[in-house]
Amino acid sequence: MPLLAVFAFCAGALTGAGGAVAGAWEMLAGEGGTAGARVCEDPAESGAAPACLALTCTGDAPLHYEIRLPASAGSAPPPDRLAAEFSVDGRAAGLLLFEPVRDAPAPGPAEAARSGEADSEPMADAPVADAATKGEAEMPGSEGAATEEGEEGRVLTLAAPYDPRLHAPLIGQLRRGNRARLTLQDPAGARVLDLSLRGSSRTLAAVLSTCPAPERPVGDPAAAVLDQIIRECGEIGGSVAMEPGFERREDLDGDGREDVVIDYAAAVCSKMHSLYCGSGGCTVGFFLARDGGFRRIFSGVIRGYAVRPGGVLALDLHGSACGLYGFEACRKEFRIADDSFALVAEYAGAEAEARMAADRARAGGKPGDLAQAAPKQDSAAAKAGESEPKAGGAEVPAPTLTPSAGESLPSDLGQG
Repeated sequence: MPLLAVFAFCAGALTGAGGAVAGAWEMLAGEGGTAGARVCEDPAESGAAPACLALTCTGDAPLHYEIRLPASAGSAPPPDRLAAEFSVDGRAAGLLLFEPVRDAPAPGPAEAARSGEADSEPMADAPVADAATKGEAEMPGSEGAATEEGEEGRVLTLAAPYDPRLHAPLIGQLRRGNRARLTLQDPAGARVLDLSLRGSSRTLAAVLSTCPAPERPVGDPAAAVLDQIIRECGEIGGSVAMEPGFERREDLDGDGREDVVIDYAAAVCSKMHSLYCGSGGCTVGFFLARDGGFRRIFSGVIRGYAVRPGGVLALDLHGSACGLYGFEACRKEFRIADDSFALVAEYAGAEAEARMAADRARAGGKPGDLAQAAPKQDSAAAKAGESEPKAGGAEVPAPTLTPSAGESLPSDLGQG
């Protein structure tokens, strides 16, 4: 089972010995070191098959969330990504992004043990890896998204990553609060889950003390950048959700070692999605592998990049960096040698566009295009020399190309 934060929406009322009790948090226990805590919707309030949220771990997977979504036959395939907003006692608590699980479904409702029986009664059914023998079916067009057939209908499993740096505040609010609301932003229509937090403090504390959390990486620049983003987003009252592409591994300088590229825009702030983006693109950091750790060679706002032979890094910039209108193409190429970062060439307008197109053609796609970093057409005011406002209202200055050459990131980066 991958390290996933999974929301398990359970079909049918979960009652009786060994089953879940609607409206109260309970302990889960099972074979292979499975432990967890779970709560279900009250079917009298939901008016449908209740949804169940769990925080759990297995013998081979650290702490993660679990959920399933009842799905009727012939329903639309699940979206590739589903945003879910948490609130506790009416206040925003967090934002998570979910994806359909593409391998095996999580254990069914019968695998839960009642809170008072968690230490003695194992889960009744097969573990996750054996669930395919239980009548698993695929939703039309879902390309292997995990579903199960139950007495009340089909059940779809969704997943989202667990990260202790992001989710510790959310877990704290779930433990202290009285009621939680989870809003699933499904393109077919938002669904709201109202959940009781009765018993959450005791059961979540037990799970947190029993289940191992994913280890925080050592010498990882992504950890330091993510801490910065969480802090800055939190200062405006937001929470952070991760999208694919936040961290990329590439050999930037041709020394045979994997360097790191961090796309700030892939860590989305719920209060301001454009926190690190503007008309000039989005903030990106480039880190070189050095002495068991990493050195930041450049950090700034760009529209895209390309890694060229011989340790050359091409950056696609706001047009003003080349003395043009903002919407026009500008490319600057820098050579990385040891820890130096020197400008070796500049291309503007049609010549820059041609070089960008050639790089995309060689790569068979757009490897250096960054999340939310597509060039935007400047307003008439910007063409007249005025600053162009960001979506959030702040002015976007002309890009500053000030590489952080030689700035050292220690090997224990992010451990504080």
